[in-house]
Amino acid sequence: MTIPAIKQQGGLRPGPLPDHVFPALNPYTRIRQNEAGYYLSSQLHRLKVQLSRQQAGALTSFDGRQSLGKILELFDPPSRPNLAAFLLNLQSYRYVDCFDRPNPAGPVILPENPSPRLQEVHLDITSRCNLQCRHCYQDPYLGENLKGKELETNEWRLLLDQLQDLNVDRVNISGGEPLLLKDLLEIITSIFSRGLKLSSIFTNGILPLEPLFDYFQQQPYPVDFSVSLDGPTPASHEAIRGKNTFAATMNTIDTLVKHVQNDPLKRYSFDINTCVFNTNLFLLGDMYRFIKQKGVPRWRISLPRDEGSFIRNSGKLQAPLPGVFDVYRRLIHSYLEDFERLGVDQVPYLQVESIFRTSMLTGKEVVIFTPRSSCCEYKRYGLAVKPNGDVLSCTSFHSLKLSNIRRQNLREIWYNEDNQYLKRLPIQDIHECAGCELLKYCGTGCRSNALDRVGSITAKDELACRIYEFFAREILPIIQRRGVKCIDA
Repeated sequence: MTIPAIKQQGGLRPGPLPDHVFPALNPYTRIRQNEAGYYLSSQLHRLKVQLSRQQAGALTSFDGRQSLGKILELFDPPSRPNLAAFLLNLQSYRYVDCFDRPNPAGPVILPENPSPRLQEVHLDITSRCNLQCRHCYQDPYLGENLKGKELETNEWRLLLDQLQDLNVDRVNISGGEPLLLKDLLEIITSIFSRGLKLSSIFTNGILPLEPLFDYFQQQPYPVDFSVSLDGPTPASHEAIRGKNTFAATMNTIDTLVKHVQNDPLKRYSFDINTCVFNTNLFLLGDMYRFIKQKGVPRWRISLPRDEGSFIRNSGKLQAPLPGVFDVYRRLIHSYLEDFERLGVDQVPYLQVESIFRTSMLTGKEVVIFTPRSSCCEYKRYGLAVKPNGDVLSCTSFHSLKLSNIRRQNLREIWYNEDNQYLKRLPIQDIHECAGCELLKYCGTGCRSNALDRVGSITAKDELACRIYEFFAREILPIIQRRGVKCIDA
């Protein structure tokens, strides 16, 4: 067997491993598939290693039963140094353990799910919530609307079995408010025991997080949290979230900052999610200064979705787009000044809608769409499951239910032609957008927005048009002057 040379990660300097060691994929490592082929995913960190077919095949020998010397004999002589370097690299990133005697870990089998592969599932695990936010897109799936219809804990476990069978890599947890679910820790344990990553836990920050940290401090797994904060003052936040909510959310943010800064293993991170309304629009500059002062790692800003409670309240809450774009422009300019003056490690990661993110600056690229790109590129390989088992293309696509896991298993739902039609719908099929100079940037916008606003998933998303006009006119030129280039998706 031949194995190609590999690119070392993170400046690793390979050294020799003795032939008598017995390599085994560690219990937290899984071989996954995406559209590029095989990759390695670990529950212990956020990195992944894309694999060639030969490298993936070589990993089937890393079962703790054979010594490195015996494994090397399976490969032609020119490949043996490459394989040894490959093993050393994987060991340094905790994908592989090496033992001084046989340590059988069970057979390593390459997954073979057909393309396209489901990679991520968003779990809205409860309809219970302790707030009544005036913009909540989840409103149809909350409270009395689902009384007596929620999935039981055992049903969530059965769903996780299906995710394991589909070789899904990661899940997110949301609600409602997930901290209200009495079996939350049991479900989290079930996620980890099936080899899945827990990407993020979404919370409104009202309930204390210490019980969760008591749990995670006994575990090796990293976890991210996502906390909602809609203003830097009690009045601005509570105009959306309700009275007496600001102090509790601030306590949660302080708790998160403490754990992020004090954990030597760097397992924890979090972001603050802010929706933009007329109640907080002109406070976003103050909020940016607050984010920096607090030491918050990431801040995401977006307009509210035209769904759920916001439909009823938009007349009172909606911020005018010209004003929004003016504030966005000034905020991004301030951020760029800080980024250049202080460096990436001294500023929070910033995401504004889908038109600006810090990774554009660090990676020096903006991904643009081609005619064959999927309209749903953002969640092309994801699904969402609601508290009653409804399955959606993404967690906010309420107007198009794919099925329900009580009626159909997730494999059938994922590979169903109706779902795959939506997932692979190319932007060239949105004829109303043909020839638009913004198309390469917006990718036709959001299909859920188009369906909700116009009644067709192949209609133009007018909000995306406005946002990307602003992006092309105001944001793209200033980041291009900083060396950022456009590359095809």
